[in-house]
Amino acid sequence: MADVFLSYASKDRPAAAAVEKALTVRGFDVFWDQEIPAGTDWDTWIRSKLSAARVVVVLWSHASIASQNVRHEAMIARDAQKLVPVMIESLKPEDFPMGLYLVQGIQLLDWRDTGSTNLDRLASDVATRLGQSAPARPAAKKKAGANPLVLFGVVAALAMAGGGVYVWSQGQPHGPVAQGAAATASVAAAAPAATVCLGGAPPVLGVCPSPGATLAPDPKADGMPKPGFANRMVGHWRFNDSQKCREGPYITLENGQLVFTTPGLRFVHVIESDEPLSTHTRVLEPRSQADNLYQLTPEFFATSDARSFNLIVENKTAGTRDVWTPCEVKS
Repeated sequence: MADVFLSYASKDRPAAAAVEKALTVRGFDVFWDQEIPAGTDWDTWIRSKLSAARVVVVLWSHASIASQNVRHEAMIARDAQKLVPVMIESLKPEDFPMGLYLVQGIQLLDWRDTGSTNLDRLASDVATRLGQSAPARPAAKKKAGANPLVLFGVVAALAMAGGGVYVWSQGQPHGPVAQGAAATASVAAAAPAATVCLGGAPPVLGVCPSPGATLAPDPKADGMPKPGFANRMVGHWRFNDSQKCREGPYITLENGQLVFTTPGLRFVHVIESDEPLSTHTRVLEPRSQADNLYQLTPEFFATSDARSFNLIVENKTAGTRDVWTPCEVKS
């Protein structure tokens, strides 16, 4: 049984992650994004967690006020006398649902600040509700050498080959985005001042295709089951919650093929099979990764007002597995 049930709108997931981390490092067991057990009804599952929790922290914002599920959870928590309201945006009394503004709330507009005294106040309030003494603020950890988190980025050698520019990424390759680009999908990072690519095409995340490069239609695309999972993964992702979205991969579907783009790099995957909850691909470009096989599947988690998923990226050839998080929650 979790100590704390964290209720929030899916658009406020970054704030929820910050609050969850602040409470967890202070010793509290927090329920927020959890994988839904197979065969379990989402509504029943969430209700059981809400009922079992001893404290319910509701993150109030314009998005959560508009969420019927968040309002419902707050009402249930208020009636059970375990509601701790937290305001992560500047809100007026008239913004709140009827009957909920009268409950004293904690202002947490500075939730991005890990040293926020308001986070300390929230932890103290939660401890009081649980009948515990106020937890001490965790000691800051000293950084030893380089940051162990390797964000995807271009850091090493550039080598000219076959008219294309090869770019190597720092550290261990992450999922389908690893090294280089060549042939029809070869790319070069656009110059900072460039606004369009050769031929007039706009760059995607600073990436321009080679002059005249196009993707031929995938002959199997029309035979794929629709809708398959490939359509659901289109959008912006990141390798972990601490990474900035602009550094993460942007997935598009072009002529029936999946294209992964990050700042400076572009990778093309041929879709081998596309089921509602699983997509298998084969790398087409870059040539250094050609014919590597991947499986992409969802890992569902629940927020208060949506069902969403992380993207599980498995390189079946190399035997690696990565979990990408959505930059915008997909319902």
